[in-house]
Amino acid sequence: MNLIDQKSERMGDQMMRLEAIYQGGGVLRLLQPLDLPEGERVLLNLVEMPPFEDDDYLDTEYHRYCERNADYGVTLEQAPAALSKIQGSMADVIITAHIPTRSR
Repeated sequence: MNLIDQKSERMGDQMMRLEAIYQGGGVLRLLQPLDLPEGERVLLNLVEMPPFEDDDYLDTEYHRYCERNADYGVTLEQAPAALSKIQGSMADVIITAHIPTRSR
């Protein structure tokens, strides 16, 4: 039994399916968070995905809504101060105040 098989038995064959984008130079950028301690060794099985159109993943109607309601008057320097005024979760604010009624 090799080292990988021994570790797999101890871990109970815990597997996760993750999507990533290859950025070159041996770097994969994950598209979702990974809950592993830093330095944890993993075994990767890579499956090349077919190309996709942006429309496959984008909510184009919501994107147009954001473009119509964007405040271009806020500069990059002003953004941290504006964001710090948000009480609680920013996701809650977006869901309750900014998403059109049809999406709720």
